[in-house]
Amino acid sequence: MHKTSSKTRTVLSVAIASFAWTLMASGAFAIPGTAKSPVNVRSGPSTSYNRVDTLDGGEVVNITECKDGWCFVEHDGPDGWVSANYLIQDPNAQLPDNTADATPEPTSAPQPNTTVPKICFYAGADFSGNHGCIAAGTEDEQMTGYWNDKISSIQLEAGATITVCRDWFFNGFCETYAESVPTLNGFLNHQISSYRTQY
Repeated sequence: MHKTSSKTRTVLSVAIASFAWTLMASGAFAIPGTAKSPVNVRSGPSTSYNRVDTLDGGEVVNITECKDGWCFVEHDGPDGWVSANYLIQDPNAQLPDNTADATPEPTSAPQPNTTVPKICFYAGADFSGNHGCIAAGTEDEQMTGYWNDKISSIQLEAGATITVCRDWFFNGFCETYAESVPTLNGFLNHQISSYRTQY
């Protein structure tokens, strides 16, 4: 069926899954196009398929799919396949940007290190004798228990620091350590009465 170029054409609005339009872009939804010149509409994407209609030059269609140099068009008449060489994109059409809608793959954010380092007190030098451990971040400003004036060496796990003082309430002679101390100096050996730890 041949139609004159003056006949008004109706553009069908469709939303079809994205396909590649080999002339302009890939992954577009149905978009308006225009026939460059009269061209046959066929039942399949090659000249071996039957002609079902003819587009007039300048006729506006909706292009919904393209493959192997052929595009499926919808128009005011039997829909079918047209050679992509005879189609141009409507200059007012905007191809969707598929990358804008792409959902990025989730990534695992680095997890903070939640392990709290330990600090251990020893009654003997070189980490010997009775011992007890505390979590870094604790303090005791007034030691009254077993460890008051009993600490001779201190073992620190990586990341921990400790400030030890000879008297209560962080008074008197104090020292801060960021690594293990196998033997405390004479001012603090068996003389610690308050401490503050951090990490």
